Amino acid sequence: MNWVRRLSVADYLTLGNAVLGFLAITYVIDKRLTEASILILVAILVDGLDGWAARRFGTTHHRGAILDSVADAISFCLAPALLLYTVFYDPARGPAWGDLPNALAVIAATLVAIFGIARLARFVTGDSQERNFVGFPTPANALLLVSLVQLFGPDALLARADGLVLGVSLLASFLMVSEVPYPKVGDASRILLIVAGGIVGVLFAATVALGVREGLASLVLFILTLAIGVAYLAGGPFFARVRPGEEVVPVHER
Repeated sequence: MNWVRRLSVADYLTLGNAVLGFLAITYVIDKRLTEASILILVAILVDGLDGWAARRFGTTHHRGAILDSVADAISFCLAPALLLYTVFYDPARGPAWGDLPNALAVIAATLVAIFGIARLARFVTGDSQERNFVGFPTPANALLLVSLVQLFGPDALLARADGLVLGVSLLASFLMVSEVPYPKVGDASRILLIVAGGIVGVLFAATVALGVREGLASLVLFILTLAIGVAYLAGGPFFARVRPGEEVVPVHER
């Protein structure tokens, strides 16, 4: 069990990310989709801390990026892909090869999983040294997708728009394996976002506990996360190109 003693604070955070992703998958299977989406959002917050923890507390091995990629594959590739499939694939309409909406659901879910894993593999084999991310990061993709599913899916909090969700899913999947640059978030900004996310989470829990309708609390939560996801998706490449050069600091986020 020597490997257990060698685990660092960053490793425990990474494992926590993987556990949250696996739990999200179990909730999707149980058709508890809002809870699954929230677990994915929490995994994003936890994932944002592991790179900072590795630099702050150190590590005793050089496998952190690989471990982090495996965790990210669970939380930000497989869990969102299964969420998309479960929400949009309707067995009552027949098999995918005979029904266009079901075919789109299968294609979108498959590309989210496969292109996301390919994105992680490219990152861990060299792109981590780049000044910017190359391609849309998987945590940002997961944040965008769960927000869209909750706001515009079949059980929409706003208005149902299956085509919008599946279309953005396909676009974001191709952006993950593209050469489009996206800015890396520094430690200070990362911690600020995590604190802000924690505050939003506490407010969400408080509104539910105080008897405010859960649907209203969910609506506010997912509108905020969608706004963040869309802003990064659309504005990230512009910011990555115009900001001045800086020293490259390897981080674990994908």
